[in-house]
Amino acid sequence: MTSKGSYWAEFDGKCDEWIARTMDSELMSVLGRNFQELEPDRGSDNLRFFRTALLTYCYTCCEFDNIFDGKFNKESRKKDSEFYEQVPRLIKNIDELVSFTKKWPEFHNVLNKDKNLNFDDILAEYSLLVKMEILFKSRKKRPHWKLHGNLYYPNDIKDQAKRRVPQANSLLFGLVFYLRQYTDETTLERVWMQIEGPMPTTGRPHYELVAQIANAVNELCTPPIFDDKLSDEQVRKRINTLVDNNVELSLSTGFEYSKLRKRINTSP
Repeated sequence: MTSKGSYWAEFDGKCDEWIARTMDSELMSVLGRNFQELEPDRGSDNLRFFRTALLTYCYTCCEFDNIFDGKFNKESRKKDSEFYEQVPRLIKNIDELVSFTKKWPEFHNVLNKDKNLNFDDILAEYSLLVKMEILFKSRKKRPHWKLHGNLYYPNDIKDQAKRRVPQANSLLFGLVFYLRQYTDETTLERVWMQIEGPMPTTGRPHYELVAQIANAVNELCTPPIFDDKLSDEQVRKRINTLVDNNVELSLSTGFEYSKLRKRINTSP
């Protein structure tokens, strides 16, 4: 069994490999053309830090289904759905068994006499626990029903808004989130990099740049996240929908991006 330490070391290694593949891609061209013009000018060290953080985030979106958090949430929702589908039949079987024991008690009285087990009470309690679990699961209150991709959905947002591919919203929301932070002139140096929470209201969203980055990342993803190229207006509308529904960037994904790649390889 893979330990947590070795798993995240593997995550870092795969992320490095993915970033290396971007060096001759359109993604790196987009970043190279635009990042030097971002304001305020936070210096080359912060710009390098920001670029690596953004590339790491793009990797977690592109490979989300292969990352622990993505697989866990997806499998947990699938398990809940299978449980909910099978439970009506289970409840019916329990009720039929209870009815059977009442008609022919001689088959289970021996349990009460020899092993001090009350079969009727056991079935009744088991049925009650299953029904309570149905109620709990049907409300979809557990974290894995609130986390879709890298985002946390506190409200019962429509499935269409979550998107067939969760990474679609995750990529756009995260890019705008980080660009707003980086371009917020009121944020002090070395404090601007937060990786969770609601969308910042200050800083520039750079929707056009986000569309370019997302389209470039899409070319590196297999299968692709988006069916068609996005425009800045499409990005703006989707972000507004998510913000209106109080969606937040989740901290859980990629173990805080493997502690933000050890604070960008212990940069100065």
